[in-house]
Amino acid sequence: MTEIEEILKEYADNLYVAKMIDSYGADGENKLNELTQKLREIYAVLDLRRLQIVYVVNSLDSNEFLKDYTEYSLKELVSWDKDTIIIEITNGKLRVNEANSFEPIKVCAKAIVYEFRDYIESFYLSNGAKDILSKLEGRDSYYLRPSYKELDEALSQYKFREARTSSCLILRQRAWTNENRVILNARPEWILRDSLFQFLKSNLRNFREVLREQNVDEKKPIDIKISWNYSNRVALIEVKWIGMSGSGHGYIGSQAKNRVNEGANQLVEYLNLFNTESPDQNTRGYLVTFDARREGVNKKSTEVTRENGFFFKEDEIVLSPDYPNERNDFEPHVRVFLEPKCQN
Repeated sequence: MTEIEEILKEYADNLYVAKMIDSYGADGENKLNELTQKLREIYAVLDLRRLQIVYVVNSLDSNEFLKDYTEYSLKELVSWDKDTIIIEITNGKLRVNEANSFEPIKVCAKAIVYEFRDYIESFYLSNGAKDILSKLEGRDSYYLRPSYKELDEALSQYKFREARTSSCLILRQRAWTNENRVILNARPEWILRDSLFQFLKSNLRNFREVLREQNVDEKKPIDIKISWNYSNRVALIEVKWIGMSGSGHGYIGSQAKNRVNEGANQLVEYLNLFNTESPDQNTRGYLVTFDARREGVNKKSTEVTRENGFFFKEDEIVLSPDYPNERNDFEPHVRVFLEPKCQN
């Protein structure tokens, strides 16, 4: 689907344009078009996942609503570090402030007002009513090209469709010591990483690059790095595994928890380094753990009961520190439980 076709679909799905024209007239339509075009440019650099509330305002006349503001260029918006923002478009310039005290109901009679609040998007009509846009699959916003949301959905699809029962050919043929999927082959991390890498490269649509083993600095390679077209977004994916391998090396019990948290700490190092080296990028970190833990097995095991094979299926590992809640650039931990083929 081309960009024009996507825009037409958005208009047809929501009918908000017709409502805005009814509410504001032809001048309102022009101001709406100006606002939505600018909004696409804003969202190409502003990370919505760090924000709870966004307002964008475009006055119908020469009124200026923000009295306390700082002028930002588009590129400078990447440095915004608050969780709310209001942007007033004035003669093509962006006037910016926190949105905590902004009351859209007081200005919507004289301005086009867009609101993003907890992933719900809406436009205010001139009478103060809100027209809420329906959600668009694979995106955090109608005005943002697929990126992190698309990656979230791809990781979920990979977890449940490709990896869970090793339907992925790479996992099925190379990851296990035998077809019962009890013990991983020695040094399995690169196999698991390649499986995920190939899936993402085949299923993400709007990426610029999906790369393996990319150095964040001279000595620190991240397992997978993704960047997207027409935006400054980057995802860094760190891959870990827990369970038992055919060499006898593995991570069970407290070792498994330590291994996962070691991966989380590594990812934080990568994020900090990348943010320092590439401050004009919006970067998010994803920790993906392949969980092949079984109860009561050793490196020579070839079979497992259902009770022992699924013993750890619901055993989520809590990150400490809790980076997804303590940082605004660390996504929730993705644990991929690899199911065995059991004997009963």
